[in-house]
Amino acid sequence: MSKFYRTAIIKNLEEAIPLMEQSLEHYRKLVELTDEHYLYVVPLHNPSGWMVHKPDESFSGLCK
Repeated sequence: MSKFYRTAIIKNLEEAIPLMEQSLEHYRKLVELTDEHYLYVVPLHNPSGWMVHKPDESFSGLCK
């Protein structure tokens, strides 16, 4: 791998840092907004999609 190629990769990674930080902030906000309404995916998959289940309730449908 040439020095020029390594430098280009490092430059691209450094440019991606602000975007990754912004993405992480958006994800944290999403978690905060949906914390009390969280659905988890039961680790069973069928041809129609993943089975979605709310805690303390019966299966409520499918999530694709």
